Parts: sequence; structure tokens; C-alpha cells
Amino acid sequence: MSSTADVTNHPSFFHRIKDALPTAAGKHVVWGQLYGSSDSYALAQAALADQGLFVIIVNSNREQERFAKEIAFFAPSVDVYELPAWETLAYDQFSPHADIVSQRLATLAKLPNVKHGIVLVTLDGIMQRLSPRAHVDASQLKLTTDSKIDHQQLRQTLDQLGYIKVSQVHEPGEFAIRGHLIDVFPMGQHTPFRIDLLDDDIESIRRFDPDTQRSIKTLDQVQLLPAREYPFNPGA
Repeated sequence: MSSTADVTNHPSFFHRIKDALPTAAGKHVVWGQLYGSSDSYALAQAALADQGLFVIIVNSNREQERFAKEIAFFAPSVDVYELPAWETLAYDQFSPHADIVSQRLATLAKLPNVKHGIVLVTLDGIMQRLSPRAHVDASQLKLTTDSKIDHQQLRQTLDQLGYIKVSQVHEPGEFAIRGHLIDVFPMGQHTPFRIDLLDDDIESIRRFDPDTQRSIKTLDQVQLLPAREYPFNPGA
């Protein structure tokens, strides 16, 4: 059974938002009279009023980005996870953009532990086969300062994780080696990291701007996700 609720006309929107939510599985509520950014505002307030996890299906990656930005504005304390569609067809001869794969992997790595917040997914994205959880969990590498790692071993591990060796990193899934410096642009991150090695010791880890090459922030550790959503091995 469906009902229509004009959620923006409630006297106290935050305290009445639960009245506009389904009360049980199988029940449907249609929200009407939502114009402009009021749909994002309604979802943001719903997430604040309810401690569950909301999965919101949108039409496109562009609409997903709009919802993410607006919900973050209306409710900064609500965690928003994006799962964009690849935007490629089965017969296309090119891979999905690295930024899209990066965002998907970041969300897939966090989802098993998420209890509250909003997951934004497109209709195409929800129809797409997801990466095996075991692959995402097992194919990660944590690097910390003052720890030891063999230079050659690190390179081999990055290769195994699907990272591509380049002369200078520009997008997620790339790494570059210049002497004792190793630049890595991890999947799920907006900026790359520079790992400074002293023999086999990790002396420092710095986030840096790929355009200016200037350091932004010094960190104690960095978590590297796999660069591919699916494993490429004989057992896959």
C-alpha cells in the first residue's frame, strides 16, 4: 500500500521525518512536492532521524554527484558512500575511467562495516556485478612510517595489486619510482602519496599535489586498495 507525504510541509521537519518513512518492510511511501534541492534535504534529514543505512537509487552518475554534494551540505555528519556506474558498455574496447573505479573500490572496502549513512548508487550501478569481498579484503597493503619493506618487494606487490608503473602519477592506480622515492596514487584517494625510503626503512609518507609536486600533509600510514575490481589470476 502506498501513501503520499508532503514532507517539506511538516511543522518540525526533523522531528516529523520518521512519519514520512516506511514503517515496515514491503510498505511504500511516495514523497511529493520536492523541488530543486529539497529531495537532498529530505534524505539528509531522514538519515539524521534514523540510525539505519539508506540505499538511494538515482538515475545517473551526475545525479549521484549532486545528491552527494547537497547531502554533505545539509547534513555534514552523515556519511555518504558513492557507488557510480562504470559508464561503459559490454562491447566497449576501453576500460571504465580510473576515478570511477577508485570511487567504487573505496565504497566497497568500507561497506562491510557501515551501519549508518547513505549509499548512493545508480540504476546501472546496482545491476552491475560487484567485486568479490574476499578480493577487496585480501588485496590491500598497509604502509606505516618506521616500518621495513624491501624496495623490490614493494614494486612487485604494487604490480600484483594492479597498479601501473608510470614516469609521473596523475590518476588513481598509478605508481612511479625515482631512486629512494616511490609515488603511489591509491585507489579511493583524491591525491597521491610519496613514500621516502632509507634503505629498507620507510622514513616518511607524504600526501602531495600531483600538479605542483609539493607536499600537502605528512602521514603515519597509508592503506593501498587493489587497483582492479576483479582479480586477474588463474583461480578467479
